[in-house]
This record gives sequence, structure tokens and C-alpha cells, in this order.
Amino acid sequence: MRGTFAIQTGTYPDANYAAEPQIFKNIYEAWAGVKLTDNLWLDAGIFVSHIGLEGPNSRDNLTLTRSIMADNSPYYEAGAKLTYDRGKKWLFSFLAINGWQVIRDRNQNEAIGTQIQFRPTPKVLLNSSTYLGEGRNVPDSVGIRLRYFHNFYVTYDPSKKWKLAGAFDTGWQEKLDGHGGYDAWQGGSLIVRRRLWERAGLVGRAEFYHDPTGVLAPTRAGGLRTTGYSLGFDYLPVPRIILRAEVKEFVDKNQVYLKDKSFVRTNGAATVMMGLTL
Repeated sequence: MRGTFAIQTGTYPDANYAAEPQIFKNIYEAWAGVKLTDNLWLDAGIFVSHIGLEGPNSRDNLTLTRSIMADNSPYYEAGAKLTYDRGKKWLFSFLAINGWQVIRDRNQNEAIGTQIQFRPTPKVLLNSSTYLGEGRNVPDSVGIRLRYFHNFYVTYDPSKKWKLAGAFDTGWQEKLDGHGGYDAWQGGSLIVRRRLWERAGLVGRAEFYHDPTGVLAPTRAGGLRTTGYSLGFDYLPVPRIILRAEVKEFVDKNQVYLKDKSFVRTNGAATVMMGLTL
């Protein structure tokens, strides 16, 4: 048997768990699993999402801040998953979950997901993750809108000094206007990390996010049509401590970013972090 229980606090649960009851907001993970046969596990509870290259912990991601596509896909999910893990080569998962980043289920519409990972060589990882189900955690009387979503990413480590990663998201959601059809969105990112010396490195990211109808990122102009760029510096002064700094800028097709009480097309930020691993 196996399991994990981890708690959390801070602005991350305030923002991402805002729709959850207070009792769930401080739970980062709470799941248990049992081994059915060799390489086959059944896990159930609250766990980190099976979607995406980037997770909630900034310390562990390739870049200090997360991409727009990461912030608009689930960071956590609740339900059960069946995982067949062949070690270094293949991993297959099938999930039955409450919905799109949902712990407390408010309707009768569940969701399913899949994940496939393949390592053709020790330097390359390919990942494909899917989601099929209702996209909004609203009562059944409001209306069901099915969401279809696929995430793909690849990482490549050509040498000890270099690491490359690319990710792409695409999704469709049913319209409720009586005319049928779907609203669609896409996002992508490319990340390059270069180690300068043993304890320091540079990391750059280029990204885009195109959600014209505002399915996941609604704005005053409908949705985001944004490109972004970032450059970061990482330094590990001693074991278990990491210092990170990053500057980034977003540029949108429309004036959607609020600055000094007016809307502009660009948005910039500088971020620093100290991370400690116990």
C-alpha cells in the first residue's frame, strides 16, 4: 500500500481553491493506493493533476513563474486513478475524477482522463494527457457543457548543461447558445535552461495563449490573445536552498491588462523567490 497526506497555506490555496469549502483549502494532497498486481496501482483521493509540465511548486518547475497555459489548466483533482507503470519506459493512467480542478462535486457530471508517458531514451520524455467531461462545476440545472482537452509535452536533456522542454494545449467546449458548435482555445510554451556553473543557471521561456471567446481566460475583449517572454536566473548557495529571480512580459492583441486604472496591451513583472527543501 502507499499514500500521501500534505497540507498547505498561503496565497496559492486562496486563489486556486477559492470555490472549495474551507476544510479542503489547506489540503495539498490526501490519497491512498493499493497495488493490484505487478506494476498496477489503484489510487483514490485528492492528488496533483495529471495535466501539464508545470506544477504548483515554483521550486520544482523549470521556470520560477508558471505559464498562462499552466494557470488555466488543473493543478489538482479528486477521484480515483488506475496506473500501470513499467518503470523507465512506459506509464499509463486512467482517471475518473469529479471534474476540472474540483474537490467538492456540485453536479452529477463526472469526468475521465488519461495519461501516457514514454521514454524512448533516458534523455527524452514524451507525455500525453487528456480530459473529457463537464468543464464547469455548476448545478445540473444550469446546463451541461462538455469539455475536451489535450496536453502534450516533451523534455530533452542533451547534456548536463542543457535542458529543453516544449508543451502544447488544445481544448474545445460545447456552446450553450442553441446553435451547437464549440469554443476552442490553444496554448504553447518553449523553455530552454542552461547551466552556467555547478550551482547556477539561466532559463528562458517563450509562450502564447489564444482563447478568443474566454472559455478559461475571459477579458473585457472576450478572451486572451497573448504572447509572453521570460528570463530567469537560478542559484543554489548551499544544498537544500534555491534562490530564483525572473523578469517577464506579456503582450496581448487587445487592451486587457489593468495598469494605473487604465487598460493596456502589455503587462510586466519581476519575481524573486527563496525555496527551502527539508
